[in-house]
Amino acid sequence: MASWAHIHGLAERAGAGDRTAWPELMAALEPKLQVLVRYQKIGRLRSRDEDLRNVVVAVFDKLERRDFEALRRFAAMDGRPSFEAWIRRVLRSVAIDYLRGHAEYRRGDTGSGSNPQWVSLATLSSGDTASLLAAGVSSGLERRREVLAALAATVAACKDVAGHAETIAAVAEKLRLDPLHVRRAAERGPRMQEVVELLFAGHRHDSIADLLGLSRREVELAVKHAEELLVARWRGASSDGDSDDRSDQPDRPDRV
Repeated sequence: MASWAHIHGLAERAGAGDRTAWPELMAALEPKLQVLVRYQKIGRLRSRDEDLRNVVVAVFDKLERRDFEALRRFAAMDGRPSFEAWIRRVLRSVAIDYLRGHAEYRRGDTGSGSNPQWVSLATLSSGDTASLLAAGVSSGLERRREVLAALAATVAACKDVAGHAETIAAVAEKLRLDPLHVRRAAERGPRMQEVVELLFAGHRHDSIADLLGLSRREVELAVKHAEELLVARWRGASSDGDSDDRSDQPDRPDRV
């Protein structure tokens, strides 16, 4: 396992614009995060490997977002803490946000009842009939087709806007999306489509990575970005028509 000093050096390189350092940083930091995430206060989700992986992916997404803005801010901090202490805080914040956004922990009815419930890409690709029926979906195949069509339409609508702030803003307003989603769709939409299509075809993340020449983390980020884009579109369409678990937690590790 890489030392924190080595990881800090990679983070500084990535934050300074060295794109070659990013894959190395992900590979070095992932084992540390996989240990630390098991000590986060996220209730029952802490016992689910898929949710723990999603939290780790969300941390990498936060670090990479807006050309490594988080890493650049860390580098510019006065009296900054160690990178280990800082990344622990980032992980804790991301884990809490993930918990609050998880379907099992949302309070109240956020919809008007007239729109179908969003079903995660993981559930759609797993063929979990019970979960699909619980969400009011009678045909997983039909919903997968709808999701692929919605993703293709959104990517097409965002095509050729990368680098044009005014155009991005206009498309974002029209589609009721955050400009970040529009920029991602313009820059990474085709990859998102390829990954989701293979996911629905029954391929696992490792297999998709091999087929597309990507790392597993790049595949997981593509799935995460596609889901965020689709959820944003779904919520926008829905708006047109219309407890935290306090169980005991283990002590966190002092060192990883």
